[in-house]
Formats: sequence, structure tokens, C-alpha cells
Amino acid sequence: MLTLAAICLHYESSPNHSGEHCLEYLVAAEAHGKIFVKESRQKLQDFQERLNTQDQDSLLACSRLLCVLGFAFFRTHRQNGTTLANPAAWTWLHLLRGVTTSYVAVVEAGRPVDEIFMKDMTPPQLCCYRLNPRMAGGYKNPCFRYVQQSRREFIDALRSTLHREWHSLGEQKTKDLGAAIDLLHKVTDQICSEQLQSLLRTICTWPANIPKGFVDMLMDKSPPALVVYAHWLMLMVLVEDLWWIDDMGRAGIRDILARFSDADRDIRSLLIWPQKILDVGRKSADTVP
Repeated sequence: MLTLAAICLHYESSPNHSGEHCLEYLVAAEAHGKIFVKESRQKLQDFQERLNTQDQDSLLACSRLLCVLGFAFFRTHRQNGTTLANPAAWTWLHLLRGVTTSYVAVVEAGRPVDEIFMKDMTPPQLCCYRLNPRMAGGYKNPCFRYVQQSRREFIDALRSTLHREWHSLGEQKTKDLGAAIDLLHKVTDQICSEQLQSLLRTICTWPANIPKGFVDMLMDKSPPALVVYAHWLMLMVLVEDLWWIDDMGRAGIRDILARFSDADRDIRSLLIWPQKILDVGRKSADTVP
């Protein structure tokens, strides 16, 4: 399905493209995609409930592909006007967290896992590698430099507001917010150290491992949770040239800025850093890892 979608994008960007070609491939991709999603969901549900399948590697691969499709469908939803207020805007998040759930279920059951999945999934603990030379260009773009230079400021500001203002939300919500901020700090520092195997997978360790309570706050459109989320979206700007990601980072930040345009000064002051990255130019396609 991804191949069909890529062909469609290729024809669309070609100077002599035919709209009929795009439509044919898109229709085929949609038909195959619906079948794949339906069958994969059932297989993954059976897999997590019984763990008796001999085909666990292919099912782990399916969980990752569903996640990629979630990002791709969200791109289409955004183009059709879907905002963060719509539950469809968060499908990718649940699919991404399902990748980790499937992987952890296999590991905890003591099942052997193919070596490639040991390197390629999103485990609770970040793994450190020497920077892949092919990725080096991605760290020269202005978006990365901005995140690298501002990360201490915005993490300190989030933590300060957590202890000064957000503690009134109650012990559990304060704990969940604190855990999300701490993980954002860890992921951002890991990225800025340039010691990782994959930029995208490292970015995705944040939504994959944030507390369930924080996810619930996002679903409820809690202002503190959305503010923290806006700072994670700054990292998504670093991979915006991946076609299934596209403008997810910038569009999400603009959505949150519009939502809080009339909010109190404390909330608006925390959004200074995400707002500023909107003025930083898009990366060129040859810098994407």
C-alpha cells in the first residue's frame, strides 16, 4: 500500500503527470489499505490476548506499518480541515503506542525476537549509538539548531510552571505532567547529542512511553498537556520532509497557538518557543535521515 501511495505522490509531483494515474493508484491503495487495517487489527488483538502465534515477527511489522499509516492518514485529515479537537487527529498516537505494547508483550512472554526488531522498535529505554553518517546533514538545518539552542530554556520553563501553577491539578495529573516533561527532556537531549541510530524513532519514544494519564489529558484537551505536546511537535518539525509526516509539527503548533490565543499570559508565554520555530525554514529533502 505504501508503494502504491509513493507512486501516486511521484506522479503528482511530475511536471507531466496525469491525474488519472494518481486517481488509479490512490483508489488501489485505499482498497488494499482497508483490508490490511481490518485484518491486522484482528491479528494483533488475538496476538496480544493469547500470544500463541508462530508469526510474531510479521505481526510486529504490521503494528509498525499501522503506525506509519496512522501518520499518513492524519496528513490527509489535516488537509481536509481536521484539527486537534477531532478524535481522528489522535489515531496515530494510539497506533504508535500499540507498537510498544506488542513488542513489550513478546519480550515479557520470553519469546525470541528477531534482531532487527531489537534495534528497530521503540523500547522504554533509549539506546545510544554512534551517529549514522547518512544522518549528519539533518543536524545542519536551522530547525535542529533552534531546538538545540533553546531546549534548556523551554524545559526549565515547563518544569517551573509545573511546580508553580500546575500542581493545583492534583497529585496524579501533576505526576503525569512531570513524567511527560522529564521524558521530553531526555528525548530532546538524546537528539541534540547526535548519538542515535534513527532520528524519527527517537522522537517517537516520547508518545510511545508517556503515561496513560497524560494521554487522557491530551484527549480531554487539557491546556497544560497541549502545551507540553506543542514542545514535542517542535521535534516533529525536524522530520517534516518525510511524506507521511509532512507539516504535522507546524500544523499542530499553529492549531494550539490558535486555541490559546486568548489564554492567560502564563500559557501564552510557554508557547514562545514552539511559535518561533514556525519562522524557521523547512528542511531540504536531502537532509532527511
